[in-house]
Amino acid sequence: MKNRVTYFFLILLCLVSSSCFELLEEVNLKEDGSGTYSFTANFSQSKTKLKSIMLMDKINGHSVPSETQIREEIKVLERLVKQTKGISEFTKKLDFDNFIFVFSCKFDNLEALNSAVKNVRIAKNLQDNTHDNQFGYDIGKNVFYRYFNSTFKDEYENLNLEDKKVFQGAKIISICKFEQEVVSVSNSNARIAANKKAIMMQLNVVDIIADKSSIKNSVTLAK
Repeated sequence: MKNRVTYFFLILLCLVSSSCFELLEEVNLKEDGSGTYSFTANFSQSKTKLKSIMLMDKINGHSVPSETQIREEIKVLERLVKQTKGISEFTKKLDFDNFIFVFSCKFDNLEALNSAVKNVRIAKNLQDNTHDNQFGYDIGKNVFYRYFNSTFKDEYENLNLEDKKVFQGAKIISICKFEQEVVSVSNSNARIAANKKAIMMQLNVVDIIADKSSIKNSVTLAK
C-alpha cells in the first residue's frame, strides 16, 4: 500500500501505530476549467506521540525518517509538481510542531493535476497507473468528475494488526466549489451547500479501503 497512498503524507502514516488523522482536499473550479487545488494532511491529534516517535530509529518494523529527510522528500515532490505544464503558484506549509501539512497550487485545467500525479508516479518508478486520472471536467456538458478506483483492499488485509490501526478513525474530506450552481450529484454521500455552489463529502478511510464508500462523483452544473 505504501506505493499508492498519497505521497505527501505517506512517511507519517508509517510512524503512527494507532491514531486519528484527517485528509482534506479542496478543489475550486472556475467555469473555464481552471482553478485551485489544496491538500491538507492533519495529524495534530497525534502530535505528542509523533514527536516522541521521531526520536526513535524504528517502529513496527518501519524506519523512522528525520524531519530533514521528510523535508527533502517533499522538495523532490515539489519540484516534480512545479515542472508540470499547467501548474503554477505551488505553495506548501509544513508545521512540524502540530504535524499539519498543507499543499496548494493553481491549475490551468484539471488534466494538469492528473499530469502532476502521473509525473510523481513515474519519478517514483511505480508501475500502477490506476490513480493517474483523479479529475475531469466536460465543459460542453458542464459536468465535473472526481474519479477514484479502490485498489487497496487486498493490500490492507495483508497488513499486520498494528499497521491497520493507523487507519482506524481516519477521515477523508472532499470539498469542491464552483462558479455555477450544482444541479445534481451522483454520490449519495455528497452534500450540496445552501448556496448550491459547493459540495462536501466526509468519509472514513477504512470504508473507502473496504470499498464500502467512495469519493468518486459526478457533479452536474447549471449552464
